[in-house]
Amino acid sequence: FDSKWDLLCVIGDRMTCFKMKLAVFFLSALAFHTHTFAEGGEMSSETANAESFVPVHELDENSIEVNKTRYKLQNVSISNQHVDADLEHYPDHMSLLHPNFWTYWIHTVCQVITAIMALKSPKALLILLVAAVLCWPLSWMLNEPIWHMNPGESTWWLMAIKSAIVNIAPTAPMLLCLIFRPSPKVSHRVGIWGYFILWSNVFWTLFFLPMAFNAVSVTNAVCAISLDTSLIIHLVALCKKGVGLCEVRGKFFYGYGTSLSWLVCYTVWNGLFV
Repeated sequence: FDSKWDLLCVIGDRMTCFKMKLAVFFLSALAFHTHTFAEGGEMSSETANAESFVPVHELDENSIEVNKTRYKLQNVSISNQHVDADLEHYPDHMSLLHPNFWTYWIHTVCQVITAIMALKSPKALLILLVAAVLCWPLSWMLNEPIWHMNPGESTWWLMAIKSAIVNIAPTAPMLLCLIFRPSPKVSHRVGIWGYFILWSNVFWTLFFLPMAFNAVSVTNAVCAISLDTSLIIHLVALCKKGVGLCEVRGKFFYGYGTSLSWLVCYTVWNGLFV
């Protein structure tokens, strides 16, 4: 190693890789245990005590959960504080028909399209991203829900913040750099801001941990803390060595704050949410 900062970069990357391998092993063991239980265990009957029933005046959700199995409600009608509906079993989590699976890949396709737009027409992409975020203030002003999230609810705020973090906070400054070609010093500062937003994007997921406290969510949280910690170590080491975090070269905006091993771990961690 040329200096202690080179050693610090490697330590941060290795720490992330080790914890990611540990998380994948843990989730694999959990999946095997769940599969074994599903084959040999006995499922409990769908029962509920009388105290769990409450009068119903209106219905905001279109699904219910019984014994950890979700059902979609169709043809819903409410009369005399009683709900009548047809139940449709949600696809199994391991099924290719599950919404989490195909929406994840639709999101991936959209990312490929935006990457092409960033190279061909950064101005058009900047306008598109700003327009996409406007749905949140419009939802607030018109009091219209987005994906069954009512304006002002905790989940609504979390998703609105997520939209700003992903669509505007890091990408808008980088696209402006592609358009206006600033000095290396300005590009470096944009890089610091961009990597702070990347750190925030990972840290943001920890706020969902109390909502679904289980083995998978805890594993994801541990990986998120590892990713954020190693990112800070790597960035501090680069800045101490005097390495610029970002630069514009040709049609590309290059960032040097994340190593390949960190990006692989980040991608695997992202896939765990499916």
